[in-house]
Order: sequence, then structure tokens, then C-alpha cells
Amino acid sequence: MMRMLKVTGITAALMALIVAAAAKAAEPKPIAAEPLTQRHAFDGDVSINITQDLEGLPEQAVSFDDASHLTVVRFTI
Repeated sequence: MMRMLKVTGITAALMALIVAAAAKAAEPKPIAAEPLTQRHAFDGDVSINITQDLEGLPEQAVSFDDASHLTVVRFTI
């Protein structure tokens, strides 16, 4: 009888750990932003045009008249 209680207790403890780990794994991680470059001042007139063409979506374009307003950031989702 005592051995059965030990096995039941160990099984219950393991199940509690598994449920706790599964609940923690279900929580989404926050979105991280990592700047890869800083803004730089350019001499003269430097402009930039960025296009994005993803499959199944219309092409998008963004233009900057002054490229010194641009920085590169990596987003981890």
C-alpha cells in the first residue's frame, strides 16, 4: 500500500511539472527589436526607395527624400 502511494505521488508530481511546462510554453514571447545600424547624416541630396514584393500581396513602395532618416532594425517575432 505504501509503495502504491509513493508511485501515485511521483506520478502526480511529474504530471504537475508537465502541465506547468506546457502552460509556460503556450505563452507567446514578446516581439524583440534589435537596431542593426544607427541613423547617419549624408552630405548632399541622398534619397532612397524601398520596395516589398511578397507573394500573394500587392507590391508596396516607400520613398525617403532624406536617407538620413533611415535605420535598419531586425524584428524577431
